[in-house]
Amino acid sequence: MVVVTDSNPSSSFQLAIGEELILRLPENPTTGYVWRFTQSGTGALRQVDDRYVAKAEPSGPAPGAGGHHQATFIGEKKGGLQLEATEGREWESSDQSVQRRVYTIVVR
Repeated sequence: MVVVTDSNPSSSFQLAIGEELILRLPENPTTGYVWRFTQSGTGALRQVDDRYVAKAEPSGPAPGAGGHHQATFIGEKKGGLQLEATEGREWESSDQSVQRRVYTIVVR
């Protein structure tokens, strides 16, 4: 399993077929901004989970508090690909995103 967070200095990863890639990116959906994912290349990932995880607080999640977006992918087809994560409003195009991250993945 490969876990990618904002604290990972790398944007290039290798996965075996069937291995999980988990992306954890900061998000506060109450602002209207959420993460979306696209991929291109000869390899392929299959997305198996996509959810928001509220920040853990001793008294429970605080209303309006941020947390993180967690997306889980599985290596499905051998080859190289670009996985693009864009944060924006769901009704706007990806060109209007406020944040963009590109990860280079090799599925072997």
